[in-house]
Amino acid sequence: ITPKQKASSSRDIEEFIESATGPQLEEALKDALKKPIGDAASIGLRVGAEELLEQVGVNVDLLDDKVLAALEEQVQSMLNKVAKEVSKRTRESLRLLANESADAETLHAAVTDYMEGTSTADGVDARARMVARTEAARAFNEGSVATFETAGVKMKRWKTNAGACEFCRAVKRERPTVGVREKFYNQGHVLKGVKGGTMTLDYEAISSPPLHPNCRCYLAPSR
Repeated sequence: ITPKQKASSSRDIEEFIESATGPQLEEALKDALKKPIGDAASIGLRVGAEELLEQVGVNVDLLDDKVLAALEEQVQSMLNKVAKEVSKRTRESLRLLANESADAETLHAAVTDYMEGTSTADGVDARARMVARTEAARAFNEGSVATFETAGVKMKRWKTNAGACEFCRAVKRERPTVGVREKFYNQGHVLKGVKGGTMTLDYEAISSPPLHPNCRCYLAPSR
């Protein structure tokens, strides 16, 4: 194969990858995730209202336009962010597959396996499910925050469940309470666990749980 042919083939592969992971994939992901994330945010809204009543004696109308508008804004922001992140990671993984594949036929087979989730790399569906679980937990907590904010509560508290990992326990110890729209940690922060381990928060800033996949922490209002 000549250098010219190789360059042409590389361009074709890159165009294919960009096409496979572009706006169409992002829209499909948003459609698939809209219900689980929206449902989780709605549940978080109700739980947040219960926490408000129990912890600080404030009753909130969950049908209030401001509450619903805040919830919708949070859900849409999450959907956009998740779709872009999954698309980006998929694009990066496909480029790695392209670099490892010797010819177009091998690449096509590898890409098909990847997209269907049958290769050693996780499939897009599996990735989307993992992201959906994590973001549904985040939507739950952001739904609670929307309720706190509407009620005029100024602070939120990080709460852990039994069996919490060393890093979640570290958050509770280091920064148990912050402003209702304040971040617990900025992106890139290196969190030291209570047992001495470290976790780099490289995905995004932490404004609410989850701190990691399968995290069961939650937020409560605080005066």
